[in-house]
Amino acid sequence: MAFRSTLSKIISWYGVAMGIIFGGGVILLVIVGGIWTAIDPKAKDSAIMTSHIPDSWEPWIGRFIMFSIAFIVVGMVGPLIYDWMKGFGVKKRLRKFGKKTMATIVDIEDTGVTVNMSPLVRFRVKTKDDVIGTFNAYVSRVSLPRIGSNIQVVYNPEKPTEMMAASQL
Repeated sequence: MAFRSTLSKIISWYGVAMGIIFGGGVILLVIVGGIWTAIDPKAKDSAIMTSHIPDSWEPWIGRFIMFSIAFIVVGMVGPLIYDWMKGFGVKKRLRKFGKKTMATIVDIEDTGVTVNMSPLVRFRVKTKDDVIGTFNAYVSRVSLPRIGSNIQVVYNPEKPTEMMAASQL
């Protein structure tokens, strides 16, 4: 994703932070368990020969590891799913409330992303209603749009920042 929303960044940082906290919890359990086993007079010959973890703690270690992995996965995958689903909301609003109009391309910028040999390009356009907006679209390498060209766009009159090429709907 070229731009990630603030909420997706929060989901990402929260997930990774929680993964680190739970991972740290596992390490803490192992350390404290090792100390407990070493201090416990009922411990076997030496703390090194035992598992370092009291039997009552073993189920918790598996749970901490599971939660660590789950939170790290949520931190990495959650934002991608959120951004992907957010795009569906914009398309739905534009289909329902969007206004189709012709726009002149003011600026074109390559985002550096290519899918199936089609680059993702950021367009900055000015509509005939004097609305200026930006959106990303995949374009063909064979027929690249040029600055000054006219394209048909759809935008939300209530929120002009929501805009995309009519061909994307």
